[in-house]
Amino acid sequence: MPKPSPERQAEFLKTMPNAVLATNRLRGGPQVTPNWYLWTGESFLISTAAWTAKVRNVLRDPNVSLCIDDPVSGDYVAIYGHASVIDGAAAQGPTLELIRKYRAEPDVIPHWDRINADNDRVIIAVDPERVLWRDH
Repeated sequence: MPKPSPERQAEFLKTMPNAVLATNRLRGGPQVTPNWYLWTGESFLISTAAWTAKVRNVLRDPNVSLCIDDPVSGDYVAIYGHASVIDGAAAQGPTLELIRKYRAEPDVIPHWDRINADNDRVIIAVDPERVLWRDH
């Protein structure tokens, strides 16, 4: 099946609400979670707490998969790549940009304050190596 146009790809990645991240568990099998995400044009960014299983898994094995789908049309994209963890002060700026995808500007900082109350927010950055589109 041919890839959608670059414009369709950009619109799809901008508007779909969740990316399902699959990381590799220590004892085998995938660990999957739906996440808010932001496509930067180069990487997929996911904000999460540093203590989560997905962060531990990425630190141990950076090979990950993402699936972003449109439940209405059935279109989806599967992304295979390598992930890295951005922590500390460097995680705040990308997380704020990600929050802006989902929240109105007046709620961006209050949302950040809520999710980072324990000062443990990190970014998982997924750099795609292979991208497979299904566009009806």
